Amino acid sequence: MSIFKTKHFTALAVAIAVMTLGSSVFAQQTTQPAHTMFLGEGLTKINMIEYKPNPTPLPLQGSLGGNNPTWEVSPFGKAIATTGLLHDITSRAIRLSTLGKSSLRGQTLSFEIVAGAIDRAAKTGEINHTGGITLTRGGFPSTGNQVGGVSPVTGNFQGTRVKRIQIVGLTVDFNNGVISGLVTASDDWAELHTGSVLGRADIFVIPTIKENLADGQVSRSSRFDTLWVQDIKVELAPGMDATLNNFFEVTSFSANMHVGWANFFTVGVPPRELPDYRDWIFRY
Repeated sequence: MSIFKTKHFTALAVAIAVMTLGSSVFAQQTTQPAHTMFLGEGLTKINMIEYKPNPTPLPLQGSLGGNNPTWEVSPFGKAIATTGLLHDITSRAIRLSTLGKSSLRGQTLSFEIVAGAIDRAAKTGEINHTGGITLTRGGFPSTGNQVGGVSPVTGNFQGTRVKRIQIVGLTVDFNNGVISGLVTASDDWAELHTGSVLGRADIFVIPTIKENLADGQVSRSSRFDTLWVQDIKVELAPGMDATLNNFFEVTSFSANMHVGWANFFTVGVPPRELPDYRDWIFRY
């Protein structure tokens, strides 16, 4: 019996020592964090708005009432439609939509973070997302690669042709200050299973990302890293404006046009270089 008690007392002492050691290691990581942060779940949002410095009409003096808008839809947001006519293939509006686990609420795009890594010291790395966006424009006549209004790809009759650009695999690149994505283009009723792959391209630029990351938003708790960066300026990448204008036959887009403001929040997953102290206790 005494041997049994001694064994369990020894196991308890070892467990307490390991827990104490683990706590001290975590405390050291809080003040002197490891350079690499591996990203887990999170969310990136792009709000397609811009600041309006001179609201009209002016606010009523000494009153909280009245119409005093200080924000309005961004130039990029004005070049596209986010509501209405979403299923009207005869509409000539360029309509924005999302796919997968991305969403569009009002003027705000949301993308789910699934992976990535960041170097705390150098402020470099990237964030990877799932889902994506689509830009669609209808109202094109069934000519060119359409024969008698019948799609050579699907075999369906269509009196109106629709064009679509789909962008998936969005990646925030801290090194180069860009958001890139895999671009495909469809000129045949804009069906998701048709079209050609144009390749990965820069979609947006984030010119102030280095300044945003320099503010020290990367923090570490006892078990997890967190990264929360706000007010990231987003602009349309040079080159993507020409792609959109040429494909949709418009002149609405321009290089570095203001898209909106972004923020992202993610929880990191620290590497398990040593076995977890809780594994030692439960498996003893």
